[in-house]
Amino acid sequence: MYYNQIISTFGTHYISSIVIGGVVEMFTQVSSKYQEHYDKQSIEKQMSIGFGSILSQMSVSHNFNFEVDNTTEEFKKNTEIEVKFSPSVMTTPTTKHKQWDIWLDRASSTPVVINRTLSPLTDLFIEYPIEIRRHLNLTIDYYLRNGKLPTIDQLSSVDLRKKRSINVAQRLLPHLQYTEPRRRRKRFVNSNLFLLNLKNA
Repeated sequence: MYYNQIISTFGTHYISSIVIGGVVEMFTQVSSKYQEHYDKQSIEKQMSIGFGSILSQMSVSHNFNFEVDNTTEEFKKNTEIEVKFSPSVMTTPTTKHKQWDIWLDRASSTPVVINRTLSPLTDLFIEYPIEIRRHLNLTIDYYLRNGKLPTIDQLSSVDLRKKRSINVAQRLLPHLQYTEPRRRRKRFVNSNLFLLNLKNA
């Protein structure tokens, strides 16, 4: 089957777009004892302050206007914080207080891929007849569900079950009209604290 050969050679999806730039992530581990005494909102506030405190120690050229208070000191004693840079930044006695500045420079000069959008191969066959795209889509769905490429009989069986389910739905809902399903491109939400998007740089 030509459809199976396409999937065997090229896979089921392709990267349709990428976002490049830089990311700074802070991972905070809070002790259970601290969590027992403070609510979620207070902890999140302290995490934000803690991130600002760390940033103020990592830059000699940026002023983050951060002020330390008593609750922050208690928070520090009950947490472990790890900061990761992408592009990576080496931590040495010399660079310890300049990591943020080094990262900004590297994110501008040598950005990394921080996000990808995957699209099904059927999107590349938009100018082909709908039956070809539909058959390829069925093949991809079968492969993703079963972990193996289908035979013609297996694919025909799946197609027949889908048509039966559509016919049943149309009998139950006479005004229902079936249209070819449209593939929605998934948009990945990046939850990182800092995201430098240099796509148009």
